[in-house]
Amino acid sequence: MSYKTTEELSPESVICYLEANSQFFENYADRLAEIFVPHPYGGRAISLTERQIITYRDRVRELERKLSDLSGFGEDNDAISEKMQRLALLLLGAENAEAVTHLTVAQLRESFAVPHVDLLWRMVSGKRCPPGFAAAGDSLDEILEKLETPFCGGKDDLPIPALFGQEARNIRSQALIRLKVPGEFGGMGILAMGSEEPERFHAKMGTLYLQRMAELVSAALARCLKAG
Repeated sequence: MSYKTTEELSPESVICYLEANSQFFENYADRLAEIFVPHPYGGRAISLTERQIITYRDRVRELERKLSDLSGFGEDNDAISEKMQRLALLLLGAENAEAVTHLTVAQLRESFAVPHVDLLWRMVSGKRCPPGFAAAGDSLDEILEKLETPFCGGKDDLPIPALFGQEARNIRSQALIRLKVPGEFGGMGILAMGSEEPERFHAKMGTLYLQRMAELVSAALARCLKAG
């Protein structure tokens, strides 16, 4: 009968053997206690048992970190949900389109801590430009087509020269959402949020709340423009 030499043994073959022969650990417990391995965070040698304990501790710390992250995400979502609810209630009480734009801009700056907010509206002959919006021509069409879903990214990733006025030079990231008002008094516009922080609005961030905000503001504008 032939046996594999040490040189022929691979880590995978050792693992397969131990998995298939679980009694090995009971039969050779005394020998295992005599085996020492390097400490993962230092130069001294430790027993296999101690090494296993360290592994379990590391796994527990990693799970605790993930749980803490999930808890933080949950708290952040709760806070955003409360702000969205506050905005929705204020928009429900808005009596005209001017109040809608004023409340939206004020809430973004005060509750959501967005330093720069701008509003553009694609002018169409015979239709209104809502109060608080700057009128824009057909140069806005291509951008509006791209905003079927909210955009988040750098200022130069989806540039709109008319946005943010003199402050445009300081903007490093932006979030853009399309506002759409159907019907006789309808049209489309852009609600833009800007920040000097490059990572405030980034391409990988979630846009669910931005989409809901677009729907809320669009619905409030539609109601007030129709009533006016």
